[in-house]
Amino acid sequence: MLTFQTINAMPLNQANADANQILNAVANGKLVENLLLFGENGSGKSTLARHLPIWFQASRGEPDGSIYKHMDVPNDLDTQALYTMCRLTTMNPTGYDWIVLDEADKSTDRAFLGKLHGILELNSQKRFILTANTTAVFPKGILSRCMPINVVPPTPAEYLAYAQSVLAKRGVSKSDDFVLSLLLSASLGGDDCRKYERAIAMI
Repeated sequence: MLTFQTINAMPLNQANADANQILNAVANGKLVENLLLFGENGSGKSTLARHLPIWFQASRGEPDGSIYKHMDVPNDLDTQALYTMCRLTTMNPTGYDWIVLDEADKSTDRAFLGKLHGILELNSQKRFILTANTTAVFPKGILSRCMPINVVPPTPAEYLAYAQSVLAKRGVSKSDDFVLSLLLSASLGGDDCRKYERAIAMI
Protein backbone atom coordinates (compact mmCIF):
# COMPACT_ATOMS: atom_id res chain seq x y z
CA MET A 1 0.00 0.00 0.00
CA LEU A 2 1.09 3.55 -0.72
CA THR A 3 -0.14 6.33 1.54
CA PHE A 4 -0.52 10.03 0.93
CA GLN A 5 2.46 10.56 3.24
CA THR A 6 4.62 9.57 0.28
CA ILE A 7 4.48 13.00 -1.34
CA ASN A 8 5.73 14.71 1.82
CA ALA A 9 8.76 12.56 2.55
CA MET A 10 10.87 11.35 -0.33
CA PRO A 11 12.38 8.78 -0.27
CA LEU A 12 9.11 7.04 0.36
CA ASN A 13 8.11 6.06 3.89
CA GLN A 14 9.19 2.63 5.03
CA ALA A 15 5.71 1.60 6.13
CA ASN A 16 4.94 0.81 2.49
CA ALA A 17 8.04 -1.11 1.51
CA ASP A 18 6.67 -2.92 -1.55
CA ALA A 19 5.28 0.19 -3.23
CA ASN A 20 8.35 2.18 -2.24
CA GLN A 21 10.60 -0.35 -3.92
CA ILE A 22 8.57 -0.15 -7.13
CA LEU A 23 8.48 3.65 -7.27
CA ASN A 24 12.13 4.03 -6.34
CA ALA A 25 13.01 1.61 -9.16
CA VAL A 26 10.96 3.70 -11.60
CA ALA A 27 12.52 6.93 -10.35
CA ASN A 28 16.02 5.56 -10.76
CA GLY A 29 15.39 4.23 -14.26
CA LYS A 30 15.70 0.59 -13.20
CA LEU A 31 12.07 -0.22 -13.96
CA VAL A 32 10.12 1.09 -16.93
CA GLU A 33 6.44 0.77 -16.13
CA ASN A 34 3.15 2.49 -16.66
CA LEU A 35 1.53 2.98 -13.24
CA LEU A 36 -2.09 2.47 -12.19
CA LEU A 37 -2.90 4.23 -8.92
CA PHE A 38 -6.20 2.92 -7.58
CA GLY A 39 -8.20 3.45 -4.41
CA GLU A 40 -11.32 4.95 -2.95
CA ASN A 41 -12.50 8.53 -3.40
CA GLY A 42 -10.40 11.00 -1.44
CA SER A 43 -7.38 8.72 -1.10
CA GLY A 44 -5.04 11.22 -2.75
CA LYS A 45 -4.52 9.37 -6.05
CA SER A 46 -4.72 12.49 -8.22
CA THR A 47 -2.34 14.44 -5.99
CA LEU A 48 0.17 11.61 -6.10
CA ALA A 49 -0.22 11.35 -9.88
CA ARG A 50 0.68 15.03 -10.20
CA HIS A 51 3.66 14.80 -7.85
CA LEU A 52 5.26 11.54 -8.94
CA PRO A 53 6.50 12.68 -12.40
CA ILE A 54 8.14 15.70 -10.76
CA TRP A 55 9.84 13.46 -8.21
CA PHE A 56 10.89 10.96 -10.88
CA GLN A 57 12.60 13.69 -12.86
CA ALA A 58 14.19 15.33 -9.81
CA SER A 59 15.62 11.97 -8.76
CA ARG A 60 17.49 11.89 -12.08
CA GLY A 61 19.08 15.26 -11.42
CA GLU A 62 16.54 17.57 -13.06
CA PRO A 63 15.04 19.51 -10.14
CA ASP A 64 13.51 22.27 -12.27
CA GLY A 65 10.31 20.45 -13.09
CA SER A 66 8.94 17.57 -15.06
CA ILE A 67 7.91 17.04 -18.64
CA TYR A 68 4.43 15.63 -18.47
CA LYS A 69 0.87 16.13 -19.61
CA HIS A 70 -2.11 15.89 -17.27
CA MET A 71 -5.49 14.95 -18.74
CA ASP A 72 -8.81 14.60 -16.93
CA VAL A 73 -10.31 11.61 -18.73
CA PRO A 74 -14.04 12.37 -18.26
CA ASN A 75 -13.67 16.01 -19.33
CA ASP A 76 -10.78 16.75 -21.65
CA LEU A 77 -9.50 13.47 -23.07
CA ASP A 78 -8.52 13.56 -26.73
CA THR A 79 -7.38 10.10 -27.80
CA GLN A 80 -6.10 11.36 -31.14
CA ALA A 81 -3.92 13.86 -29.27
CA LEU A 82 -2.64 10.97 -27.15
CA TYR A 83 -1.66 9.00 -30.22
CA THR A 84 0.18 12.05 -31.55
CA MET A 85 1.97 12.71 -28.25
CA CYS A 86 3.09 9.08 -28.01
CA ARG A 87 4.68 9.24 -31.45
CA LEU A 88 6.66 12.40 -30.70
CA THR A 89 10.29 12.09 -29.69
CA THR A 90 10.82 12.76 -26.01
CA MET A 91 11.98 16.21 -24.96
CA ASN A 92 13.44 14.73 -21.79
CA PRO A 93 17.14 13.90 -22.24
CA THR A 94 17.38 11.67 -19.15
CA GLY A 95 14.18 9.68 -19.09
CA TYR A 96 10.57 9.43 -20.18
CA ASP A 97 7.81 11.93 -20.73
CA TRP A 98 4.95 11.12 -18.35
CA ILE A 99 1.28 11.37 -19.26
CA VAL A 100 -1.23 11.39 -16.39
CA LEU A 101 -4.73 10.13 -17.21
CA ASP A 102 -6.81 11.09 -14.19
CA GLU A 103 -10.00 9.09 -13.50
CA ALA A 104 -9.24 6.69 -16.34
CA ASP A 105 -12.10 4.42 -15.26
CA LYS A 106 -14.70 7.13 -15.83
CA SER A 107 -14.41 7.80 -19.56
CA THR A 108 -17.69 8.61 -21.30
CA ASP A 109 -16.23 7.15 -24.51
CA ARG A 110 -17.23 3.48 -24.51
CA ALA A 111 -14.39 2.64 -26.88
CA PHE A 112 -11.81 4.39 -24.71
CA LEU A 113 -10.38 1.29 -23.03
CA GLY A 114 -9.78 -0.35 -26.39
CA LYS A 115 -8.07 2.80 -27.65
CA LEU A 116 -6.01 3.02 -24.46
CA HIS A 117 -4.84 -0.56 -24.95
CA GLY A 118 -3.57 0.41 -28.41
CA ILE A 119 -1.90 3.55 -27.07
CA LEU A 120 -0.07 1.63 -24.35
CA GLU A 121 1.27 -0.75 -27.00
CA LEU A 122 2.95 2.04 -28.93
CA ASN A 123 6.72 1.85 -28.87
CA SER A 124 7.47 5.29 -27.48
CA GLN A 125 9.31 7.15 -24.78
CA LYS A 126 6.08 8.03 -23.03
CA ARG A 127 4.91 6.42 -19.83
CA PHE A 128 1.47 6.70 -18.26
CA ILE A 129 0.12 7.17 -14.76
CA LEU A 130 -3.55 6.20 -14.63
CA THR A 131 -5.80 6.89 -11.65
CA ALA A 132 -8.99 4.96 -10.96
CA ASN A 133 -11.25 3.90 -8.13
CA THR A 134 -10.97 0.26 -9.12
CA THR A 135 -9.00 -1.97 -11.46
CA ALA A 136 -12.08 -4.07 -12.26
CA VAL A 137 -13.08 -2.04 -15.34
CA PHE A 138 -9.74 -2.51 -17.10
CA PRO A 139 -9.19 -5.43 -19.49
CA LYS A 140 -6.26 -7.77 -18.92
CA GLY A 141 -4.35 -6.21 -21.81
CA ILE A 142 -4.20 -2.87 -19.99
CA LEU A 143 -3.52 -4.37 -16.56
CA SER A 144 -0.61 -6.37 -17.98
CA ARG A 145 0.98 -3.13 -19.19
CA CYS A 146 0.61 -1.25 -15.89
CA MET A 147 1.98 -1.66 -12.39
CA PRO A 148 -1.04 -1.44 -10.03
CA ILE A 149 -0.48 0.43 -6.75
CA ASN A 150 -3.23 0.66 -4.15
CA VAL A 151 -3.39 4.14 -2.60
CA VAL A 152 -4.99 4.40 0.84
CA PRO A 153 -6.37 7.67 2.24
CA PRO A 154 -4.17 9.47 4.76
CA THR A 155 -4.89 9.69 8.44
CA PRO A 156 -5.12 13.24 9.85
CA ALA A 157 -1.61 12.82 11.31
CA GLU A 158 -0.21 11.79 7.90
CA TYR A 159 -1.92 14.74 6.21
CA LEU A 160 -0.74 17.29 8.78
CA ALA A 161 2.62 18.15 7.19
CA TYR A 162 0.98 18.67 3.81
CA ALA A 163 -1.77 20.82 5.36
CA GLN A 164 0.85 22.99 7.04
CA SER A 165 2.73 23.38 3.76
CA VAL A 166 -0.48 24.55 2.04
CA LEU A 167 -1.18 27.03 4.84
CA ALA A 168 2.41 28.33 4.74
CA LYS A 169 2.08 29.06 1.02
CA ARG A 170 -0.99 31.14 1.88
CA GLY A 171 0.96 33.00 4.58
CA VAL A 172 -1.08 31.39 7.38
CA SER A 173 0.61 30.17 10.55
CA LYS A 174 -1.25 27.85 12.92
CA SER A 175 0.00 25.39 15.51
CA ASP A 176 0.16 21.70 14.67
CA ASP A 177 -2.33 21.00 17.46
CA PHE A 178 -4.84 23.46 16.00
CA VAL A 179 -4.57 22.11 12.44
CA LEU A 180 -4.63 18.50 13.60
CA SER A 181 -7.82 19.10 15.60
CA LEU A 182 -9.52 20.43 12.44
CA LEU A 183 -8.34 17.45 10.43
CA LEU A 184 -9.55 15.03 13.11
CA SER A 185 -12.98 16.65 12.99
CA ALA A 186 -13.01 16.43 9.21
CA SER A 187 -12.09 12.74 9.34
CA LEU A 188 -15.27 11.73 11.17
CA GLY A 189 -16.94 9.17 8.96
CA GLY A 190 -13.67 8.19 7.28
CA ASP A 191 -10.31 9.53 6.13
CA ASP A 192 -10.70 11.64 2.99
CA CYS A 193 -8.32 14.18 1.42
CA ARG A 194 -11.19 16.20 0.00
CA LYS A 195 -12.67 16.73 3.45
CA TYR A 196 -9.25 17.74 4.74
CA GLU A 197 -8.88 20.25 1.90
CA ARG A 198 -12.22 21.82 2.75
CA ALA A 199 -11.22 22.04 6.42
CA ILE A 200 -7.96 23.88 5.82
CA ALA A 201 -9.60 26.13 3.21
CA MET A 202 -11.76 27.54 6.01
CA ILE A 203 -8.75 28.68 8.09
